[in-house]
Amino acid sequence: MRLVCPHDFQTNFAYDAAGNSQESWMQTTVSGPGTIRFWWKVSSEAYYDWLEFRVDGVQQDSISGEVDWTETSYAVTGTGNHTLKWRYAKDGSGSDGEDCAYVDYVQWTGPLAPGPADRRLAGVDVRLRCFRPPDRKTL
Repeated sequence: MRLVCPHDFQTNFAYDAAGNSQESWMQTTVSGPGTIRFWWKVSSEAYYDWLEFRVDGVQQDSISGEVDWTETSYAVTGTGNHTLKWRYAKDGSGSDGEDCAYVDYVQWTGPLAPGPADRRLAGVDVRLRCFRPPDRKTL
């Protein structure tokens, strides 16, 4: 099974933390083993505000500062369900750049975890949730 989100650098998931000491995140559940591939970008206060990618709660990578669109991929090993999570977090003070992070063209090659049919992305059943602070109308 392969999950593909559109790749146009316009229809992407954008994370915009509400303010200092805030975070935004999205996650999905897949069944392993498989490979996750995606593009990401960040414009933030270097070394203080981070876009992170985690598999089962373990940080795989992070970017900070001014990083243009970059493609990356990770092997997800082991059978069973795995949680993939992207998180943009701001520190307690200061800002720089757009104060925003982006994820686009998410591709999963491997089995998908079972889930309700009403959660669909690119025509494939997937659990994908974006979270933001409750006082924000958009990510």
